[in-house]
Order: sequence, then C-alpha cells, then structure tokens
Amino acid sequence: SLDDQRECTSQITSASIVSLNQKDTSFHWWHFIDDLLLVSHGETIAEVFPQWLRLAWKRGHYYHAYDLNMPSLIPNRPMEHFRYDPPLSEHGYLSAEVAGHSIKVARYEPFQIYSSPELRCVQTASAIIQAFAPTTIQICIEPSLADWVQFTPQDISKQWLSPQQVYPLCTFILPPYLLMIVALAVFTTRLSREFAV
Repeated sequence: SLDDQRECTSQITSASIVSLNQKDTSFHWWHFIDDLLLVSHGETIAEVFPQWLRLAWKRGHYYHAYDLNMPSLIPNRPMEHFRYDPPLSEHGYLSAEVAGHSIKVARYEPFQIYSSPELRCVQTASAIIQAFAPTTIQICIEPSLADWVQFTPQDISKQWLSPQQVYPLCTFILPPYLLMIVALAVFTTRLSREFAV
C-alpha cells in the first residue's frame, strides 16, 4: 500500500549511520568503500511552520521571515516551487553542521558526498561539508536519491533547483552533476507526458 511504501522510504531516509561489512568475496562496488554514512536531511521550515508559504509571502511577492527559526534568505525561485521542496529551518541547518562536526570528531574523512537535488538535502550536505573546510571534498548531486515523485500530487510538478540556483548555495558541488539536473528535468517532463493517464 502507499502508506507502507511511505513508511519504508521514511525508514530508509531517516537512517543515521550504516557500516558496510560484506562477507561475500565476489567483486562489488562496495568493496572499495570502508564505511558508508547515511544522513537524513535536517528539519525543514514546512515541518515546523505548516502555513509558512501563506504567511511568509503575506506582504507581497517577496519572502519575509516571521520567526527566528526561519532563514533570513532563501533561493530566488517561485513560491510554488517551495511547496514540495522547502528549505531547512535555522535549527535544521545548525543540526546538519553539528552532524558534520560529529563525523569529523569520529575521525571519518569523507572523500565524496552524494546528495539528492532537493533543496533541503543540498543545504544539509553543504552544512556537513563546512566542518571539513578547507577541503577538496565535493558534493555530487544524485537525482536517484530524491523523494519518489509518486508521493507528490499529480497536478503539481516538482521543481528542483536549477544549476544557477544551486551554485550560490554551495560551491562544493561537482559541476558535471549540475548539468545532469537539467537533463533529468527534461527527461522527467517527457516521461510524465508519456505516461499521463
């Protein structure tokens, strides 16, 4: 059922730390990985302020933070794009920074960070990587890590950040992945037209 799928997805995305320890001696990609850390995104504005879209744009066409737990600035994009892709709250961003420092204190040195293209995930990855600055670690935007699009209503098109919107948020992002976002957005649009019921 849809509820079971949501619960399964929730359990996967809320996993905190996983260590791969395979006994299989056959060749697999994970034999090159000592440890794999999974971190869920931080707290979003939508989780804390369910009516934030209505209230934050109350004074016109511009975002206006009305609580100290709301970021003072958010990416410049249409309001509707935030409905299913909200930014982190201030608490969420600080929690992600603490997660980054915890990873560093535990003496893990990531060589690569993969993130969903969703705003909350890019912000979380960016906050985590701040603990290792200055660094050569880069964030790879991986579209297959995004929420399953079937969870969003059919009449709403889920809009990820464009490369122009992502780069000012985080300069650690690997450039080829920015191009993949554009290509995938075009492919997803075509695919949804093909299978529209």
